[in-house]
Amino acid sequence: MKEKFIGYLTAGLTALLSLLGFVFRRFHLSVGFTPEGLPTGESFYLVLLVTLLALVFFCYLTLRTAKRDSYEENFSKDFVATALCVLAAVPLLAAGGMEFISPQGASPLMSRLTAGAGIVTGFCFVAQGLTQFKGQRPAATIWLFPIGYYILRAIFSFKSFSADPILEDYCFRLFALLFTLLSAYGVGGFSVGQGKRRISIFFCHCGIFFSAVTLADGGVRH
Repeated sequence: MKEKFIGYLTAGLTALLSLLGFVFRRFHLSVGFTPEGLPTGESFYLVLLVTLLALVFFCYLTLRTAKRDSYEENFSKDFVATALCVLAAVPLLAAGGMEFISPQGASPLMSRLTAGAGIVTGFCFVAQGLTQFKGQRPAATIWLFPIGYYILRAIFSFKSFSADPILEDYCFRLFALLFTLLSAYGVGGFSVGQGKRRISIFFCHCGIFFSAVTLADGGVRH
């Protein structure tokens, strides 16, 4: 009971920090740039402050977490976990479908390919939740598609990021993408008996935080 309470408390604090990051990022985007799109530096310290606070908190969680690296010890049969996996899949499926119909970027074919991988990844999240709810270990292929999908996203995003000289434009999107990729890799490791609980928890919390901050930038893909 105590461990479950600490888990809910941790989730609540992570959600609060993520919400603050989103609000401060929205505020920064509204006042931190000139009409020409050049950064003024105004209010950026708010986003930076909550980011540093979140990272310190996540590091503390990582160090305080017990080492339990088997799948069965970390992914018990749980309705909430299943519901969250399904909820995570819904916007991913919707965004993938919209991008498949209306491809973005210079290459419609590659955009549709990535969108299709995102749709498959959404179904993999559903499969992970249902398999966990049955008390079974998922097949390794369930996590191969998400990892491949985020690698594709990283390749295409780095190309656009490298052409933008303003770091404030894309730094949070970059961190969101990297930590989401690392989260999928960390969680997927448990299905092949190579799980690392502590570092996976750190990756997942950072992925949640930076993804929430990135939502402030807008756009279906984010």
